[in-house]
Formats: sequence, structure tokens, C-alpha cells
Amino acid sequence: QVEMFGVTAAESGEESEALLAEFLALQKEMFSELGLHYRGLDMPTQELGLPAYRKFDIEAWMPGRGKYGEVRASGGDKGASPPNLGAAQGDPP
Repeated sequence: QVEMFGVTAAESGEESEALLAEFLALQKEMFSELGLHYRGLDMPTQELGLPAYRKFDIEAWMPGRGKYGEVRASGGDKGASPPNLGAAQGDPP
């Protein structure tokens, strides 16, 4: 499994959404190149945990199951700064 993670500035307020769209496009390209039959789902807000504002799941057809199954999820968080990253807002010291 490969994880894609990005941190954006909040200069225009659109950076996070743009990066999420870029990640989603890359994931769709990878699944297409692999020849997998997949579908993208824009998840409803009631399915999201805090601080997520948007989430897309990608499901691929799984013949052994006879149905689609999740193979990738992409989400966007606003205002989140995982403590283990040591990330903080503001000017560098």
C-alpha cells in the first residue's frame, strides 16, 4: 500500500481542495493503467469523521467477491495538524 500525504498553505483557501483533486486524479490514473475496473465515490458528509471535510473512496471490481470493494480512500482535512508531525502554523523560529 502506498500512502499519499500532503500539507498545504492556507493562502487562498483552495490549496487543500486542489491537492485532493490532484491525488484523486493520480489514483484514478494508476488504476486505469493497471487495467482495473473501478468506480469513484464522493462520500456523503455524514460518513466523515472530524476534521475531514471531503472524502472519496475508490472501489475496484473484485470477481472473487462478485462485487466492488474499497481499494483506496482519499480525504481532505482542514485545520488538522497531526501532533507526531511536529507541524505548527506561524512563522519559523
